[in-house]
Amino acid sequence: MEFVCGWLLMLSAFVSGTAGAVENGLGSEVGLLMDTAKEAEFFGWMRSVRRRIHEYPELAFEEHKTSQIIRSELDSLGIEYSWPVAKTGVVASIGSGKQPWFSLRADMDALPIQELVEWEHKSKHNGKMHACGHDAHVTMLLGAARLLQNKRDELKGTVKLVFQPGEEGHAGAYHVLKEGALNDFQAIFGLHVSPGMPTGTVGSKPGPLLAGAARFSAVIKGKGGHAASPHVGRDPVLAASLAILALQQIVSRETDPLEARVITVGFIEAGQAANVIPETVRFGGTLRSLTTEGLLYLQQRIRQVIEMQAAVHRCTATIDFMEEKLTPYPATVNDEAMYEHAKSIAEILLGQPNVHLLPATMGAEDFSFYAQKMPAAFFFIGTKNETLKSDKPLHSPLFVMDEEALPIGAALHAAKPGSHIPYAEPLAMLRCLEMGETINRSDDKDKGRGCSSQSRNVMGMANNSIPHKFSQMAAKVGLTSRESTCLKIFGYEMELMWWWLMLLWPLLCRNARALATGSGLEMEGLSRELLESAREREFFQWMKGVRRKIHQYPELGFEEHKTSELIRAELNSLGIGYKWPVAKTGVVASIGSGDQPTFALRADMDALPLQELVEWEYKSKIEGKMHACGHDSHVAMLLGAAKLLQAKRGMLKGTVKLVFQPGEEGYAGAYHMLKEGALEDVKGMLGLHVIPTVPTGGIASRAGPLLAGVGLFSATIQGKGGHGASPHTAKDPVLAASFAILALQQIVSRETDPLEARVVTVGLVDGGEAGNVIPESVKIGGTFRSLTSQGLLYLQERIKEVIETQASVHGCDAAVDFMEERGMPHPVMINDETLYEHAKKVGEILVGEPNVELLPITMGAEDFSFYTKRFPAAMFTVGIKNETLKSDYPLHSPYFFIDEEAFPVGAAFYAAVAISYLDGHAVESETHLIL
Repeated sequence: MEFVCGWLLMLSAFVSGTAGAVENGLGSEVGLLMDTAKEAEFFGWMRSVRRRIHEYPELAFEEHKTSQIIRSELDSLGIEYSWPVAKTGVVASIGSGKQPWFSLRADMDALPIQELVEWEHKSKHNGKMHACGHDAHVTMLLGAARLLQNKRDELKGTVKLVFQPGEEGHAGAYHVLKEGALNDFQAIFGLHVSPGMPTGTVGSKPGPLLAGAARFSAVIKGKGGHAASPHVGRDPVLAASLAILALQQIVSRETDPLEARVITVGFIEAGQAANVIPETVRFGGTLRSLTTEGLLYLQQRIRQVIEMQAAVHRCTATIDFMEEKLTPYPATVNDEAMYEHAKSIAEILLGQPNVHLLPATMGAEDFSFYAQKMPAAFFFIGTKNETLKSDKPLHSPLFVMDEEALPIGAALHAAKPGSHIPYAEPLAMLRCLEMGETINRSDDKDKGRGCSSQSRNVMGMANNSIPHKFSQMAAKVGLTSRESTCLKIFGYEMELMWWWLMLLWPLLCRNARALATGSGLEMEGLSRELLESAREREFFQWMKGVRRKIHQYPELGFEEHKTSELIRAELNSLGIGYKWPVAKTGVVASIGSGDQPTFALRADMDALPLQELVEWEYKSKIEGKMHACGHDSHVAMLLGAAKLLQAKRGMLKGTVKLVFQPGEEGYAGAYHMLKEGALEDVKGMLGLHVIPTVPTGGIASRAGPLLAGVGLFSATIQGKGGHGASPHTAKDPVLAASFAILALQQIVSRETDPLEARVVTVGLVDGGEAGNVIPESVKIGGTFRSLTSQGLLYLQERIKEVIETQASVHGCDAAVDFMEERGMPHPVMINDETLYEHAKKVGEILVGEPNVELLPITMGAEDFSFYTKRFPAAMFTVGIKNETLKSDYPLHSPYFFIDEEAFPVGAAFYAAVAISYLDGHAVESETHLIL
């Protein structure tokens, strides 16, 4: 026993002495590495490399320029490499080429984030940024390459430098391993910058360090339509908002409070216009857990919650966990021996107080794939410097790097290979080097990978005689027969007036009828003639051709340059004079004598910011723009009316103005036309609008209030962005926006008299670009509507209060803009009763009384309402519904389609109403002269 004890004492002394000697030697060597990396020329070179990479960020598997920079630097250092590995990756080798093989890894890819840091080397690629420090990782590893190359003859084995693509959600490490680039490696080490730790510090922990993660993307499909008619659509914006909120209950109510899980929605996209209910909403995010079982549960429940919330709102949902494109990541688990070895080196390099034991976090790293394959250690390196404001979180558009960390990272990388395991486990490693054996990693680790990862009585005379009216009035006040016929008005005997009225009565009745409809049979014949002309093949084909040209090249409000040019070309060919530009792109043409009365016909010109989904020969050629409200057909019908009127210009008893108006869709183009004085002499106006609920061949309208008053709003909810794995360090504007969208509906459902019509619709939502990033802000926009001015004012006040309050609840700020300069609120549209009756009678002659419908009041809005406040005006709708052609989709739908057989009806109706109006008002002038 004494003999054994003696040997143990001797062995202990040998090991202790060897370890001490090694540590002293290692300290000197590591210190030299650090000193070299901090030299001015070396440090300047590293900064230059990092800044070049930073200026040209590239997304996963697109790192071609980055890869080129890396290879160029390796070439200049005389270091050999393999390329391409996993598309753009580079694996370089330094040393003898013999075992043991030790690997150092740096990731290369950037994020799809717009950089908001203003500095000399800001990203030059719009919408892309190195917001996770991968540019620094590459630079530190290149620094290590330079240090190691200088000591290549001293290396007792081989160091492999892995410049890896596609870390950000694309599992680049998995693909590097799949290609066999790291077969037979004994161990690997990786570094990641951390803005939460001061520059000059590092940290990690043994065992589980980072969560397993997966991604998801969901599309909720509803039924799009006009924002004024939510009852005929199926609103995917509401369904998505509720789904986003319900996902949080999986964590807060279904998960053990002692178990760490996270679900973050990082982006949401819905709609393109505030006054359109979108067809779909797309959103996506990340799910995370420290266990494989946790990931599987989250994945199952995310699918169930989104599908069920969609079903509640009569929508459908498609959920994709993107496992082929974005392989789920397992948890990152540090090998304990490797961790201890790296920790000891860091303590020598930086001092023990600057090496921290870190808690596990819910971030994820594809370094985890290496950790499943071989002993691995992953450490964080501090970059926090409050003077430089380099304390913004990873994945923030305001992320900044303290470049003083670059030499530390380079030295730390370089110190690992030469010191790996011999100094942490000296006897085992000596045996390894002498006998060529490798260290076997334990098999007690979990090998499974979890599933991480939107008038008829125009003059009041037709059916009631004036004598009869006088008799009624006299009887009411108790006058005798003589008194009733001898009433004095301004000193004249009523009896004298009585006889005059008796003489003039037949003339007045005839003129009243003429004023209402033109002159009887003559108007009927003219209307039919106009309709037959418009239906002639050559005429009809011309109108279709005009409309289709406009449809292929839709233009938004006040951008209708090509449309305006086409209109002017057609007017020139017809010999019709016009004024242009009016309200930027508008055209006002004139036909007739140039004398009074002047009657106006109006067509709007602008398109909507919608992607057309109708597949046909004349589909929109402008991405994201579509004539989904029929304005192309309005222009075609008014040009048709121009052709008809020009042919009859000699018989016009006054002037017809043709108003081709820009900017109807939320831009109040009518207001601007009036403001420029283009319609000062107009006495009346007719406007037409296609409608997919009335069959082709029919027309419809009503007297009095027809359409709602409307306002637009836009709101930006400003939170605090950050990594999707750390929601507690951010202020999530996606949740705040979702709550606000839902709360806005309570203004209508709980604060409005059920008998009063009001609508608040959110038509667009835009926030975030990446599923694993909490965005800085979310923008929402929509429309509010009422049939009263008081209702509009109330909605405006409450919308602002609700959005600001909901933002505040979530620690966010909100800015609400009612866009009154750009999208001026529209008043309620009220059809003049006399003009309505006149146009209705003409319509009955033109298409038959059964085909003239009484249109219900709707919550749609039209800037035609500005005209109705200035002079007598009436808006009529022209039916385009044809189920065979599927032209029954609602206005503002990406599937909206038009039955072009309606064009002749619209053109003839325009022309007939104008001619009869001028005839009637000419007769009215005669009557005034006679009287």
